Amino acid sequence: MKMTRWTLGSVVGLAGMAAGAVLAGPSEPGMDQIEKQFRALPMEARQLTGPLFWLHGEDSKDRLERYVGKVAEGGNGAFTTESRPHNDWLGPNWFRDVSICLDAAKKHGLKLWIFDEKWWPSQSVAGKVPSRYAAKQLDAGAAELEGPSSYKAEGFAG
Repeated sequence: MKMTRWTLGSVVGLAGMAAGAVLAGPSEPGMDQIEKQFRALPMEARQLTGPLFWLHGEDSKDRLERYVGKVAEGGNGAFTTESRPHNDWLGPNWFRDVSICLDAAKKHGLKLWIFDEKWWPSQSVAGKVPSRYAAKQLDAGAAELEGPSSYKAEGFAG
């Protein structure tokens, strides 16, 4: 029995084939063939990507469970909760909604990813992460020098 190992490159390749089928014309596989190939992907390949799942804080448990079911029906292996519009982000109602989605994801064999941001930047969790643990950034600058000479600037230990 031949075993095939699916990688992110395989999934990206299939996405490229889908775009090529639309642009290249009849010599390329049609969308029906592309859909069959997508649906034949093993779950571990389909869990690499998935749709954004917007949480607003106004949906019932039944509606959230039904929508997660639609994600699974669509052939996806994962989805990402997008919480920016949620009216109680990181509050009890947000955790309730994520919990409902997580339970429904488990029921359907899906992975659930959580965006960690309210607005921007990512990884700051709306300022709730202490700055010593938060994401860092590197600021770069340029200085024109005539040399040979030494360079002195605040924060530069060259």
